Amino acid sequence: MTNHDSTALRLPFDVNIMRAEVAGLLKQASETLIMPRWRALDDADIATKTSETDLVTIADREAEIFLSPHLEALLAGSFALGEEACSEQGDILNRAEDEWVWTIDPVDGTKNFVKGTRQFCSMVSLAHYGTPVMAWIYRPTEKDCLIATANAGVVLMSDDNTETPLTRRTVSGDIFKMAGSLNAMGFDKSVRDDVREKLKQLPGRSYIGCAGVEASYIALGTADYIMHSKLTPWDNTPVDLICREAGSVAYLTPMKTRFSTGAKGILLVAPDDASWDALSAYIWDV
Repeated sequence: MTNHDSTALRLPFDVNIMRAEVAGLLKQASETLIMPRWRALDDADIATKTSETDLVTIADREAEIFLSPHLEALLAGSFALGEEACSEQGDILNRAEDEWVWTIDPVDGTKNFVKGTRQFCSMVSLAHYGTPVMAWIYRPTEKDCLIATANAGVVLMSDDNTETPLTRRTVSGDIFKMAGSLNAMGFDKSVRDDVREKLKQLPGRSYIGCAGVEASYIALGTADYIMHSKLTPWDNTPVDLICREAGSVAYLTPMKTRFSTGAKGILLVAPDDASWDALSAYIWDV
């Protein structure tokens, strides 16, 4: 876990310009490389990585190849850490907590993208020594972008670049009246089945299969919690910052420590500290 604190960091660039520049790049990638292939993929456009269910498409690869150099050009000395590059060169993950790191998930929810559903997005974040400082979630089917800046909240940028600040909503403190996405994939085998049984008892639990869409639902006020149990810099750096800047709390469970880009473990997001504590205790009481 990094010791650097974003509250004391003065960003070496104009935040408003950076927000617009990155959103513009994501929109360009979507319009030219991703959406033309949505519901139009050939078998030759789809491959597997670590398993038969770990998919990658030509859209993932080409979007990341486009985004990486353009992002690095926006900030001198920065490094782009993309999901697809890491799948081919695992050692670059060692740079996850370098001084300035862009994380890129060119198509988050690739299985959904392949199936032709709307539950996918593109995500970028910027971290400083492992601490998330900016994040973008672009939703191609909605043509909008959620943008978070550390200690400055979240806005929803529409297709015409109009920005709407997103504010936290009040929710019930009862975890059985909340809704969201939880999974137990990354839990140790000794407790995984027991945790899955506990999760099934939460009536509001669902499975979306796209971390960025799940985070967007938190920010837009249509979901209350998320738990990710297989952490990656490109999935969880933007999720962590978007959710926290939308007014939720996010920590690694059960120890309740903050996330960083190189973190391992289980990330739990909830509306506030009390509900986070209740969810964490419920999950681990196995």
